[in-house]
Amino acid sequence: MAALVRAVLAGVFAASAMVGCVKHEPFDYTAFKEENPRSVLVVPVMNNSPEVGADDYFLATISVPIAERGYYVFPVNLTRALLADAGLSDPGLVHEADPVKVARLFGADSILFIKINNWQSQYLVLTTQVKVGFEYLLVSGKTGRPLWESSRTLVYSPDTVATGNVIADLAVMAIQAAATKLAPNYVPLARQANWQAIAAVDTETGQDMRLQGLHPFLFGPRHPLYKTDWEAKKSEASSSSRPAPRSGRSRRGSGRGSPQVSADEN
Repeated sequence: MAALVRAVLAGVFAASAMVGCVKHEPFDYTAFKEENPRSVLVVPVMNNSPEVGADDYFLATISVPIAERGYYVFPVNLTRALLADAGLSDPGLVHEADPVKVARLFGADSILFIKINNWQSQYLVLTTQVKVGFEYLLVSGKTGRPLWESSRTLVYSPDTVATGNVIADLAVMAIQAAATKLAPNYVPLARQANWQAIAAVDTETGQDMRLQGLHPFLFGPRHPLYKTDWEAKKSEASSSSRPAPRSGRSRRGSGRGSPQVSADEN
């Protein structure tokens, strides 16, 4: 038995060492620097998941992290209304349209496309977990070429405060899980996702997540650290933007929670 335990522990330590040695490929910001966008137009989110309203969660929480990085962000609701007036009321039509022509309608330097590819809710009796997969793509409003992209997968589950009473804690967890299932609030998940992708900041801890392979927007012209990260090696920025508030296409929305990165970052 002792030998078996030692073998299992050895395997765990070996796996941990391998995870710790994972080297993330640096992101090439060449196109981003050459275009040097000053404004970002966020178009309606493409929701490819069965979760109705998921796109609104992301759209409602995307402006702040972009603005905090130093960019002007066109009002998302006004953008949606103007696009609808132009005959582009469906997100699918916007994502397939010529980005240069779309940008020209607003005078935008760049366009941010967001796709929600997966949204799976799992009720586990004592907790409810939501796994979400999504993609971000920033393209030039002048040429349409890609400037930056990121793909993320997050797992969201509500916070539970332990009281020390096991039975009471289990009861609270079961009630909370049922409430989350009946009336879920995914705003914290969307906020976390957007802050991590755009600023590489964990909204729960304020942690700089670039060492985990995230590559945020470069600092924009409205940020006091503008261009200080241009001389760093590709995705290694000199410092992150101020901490986020606690509760963040190939081409072309208050309950508390603790979303955590579970997979992909490109």
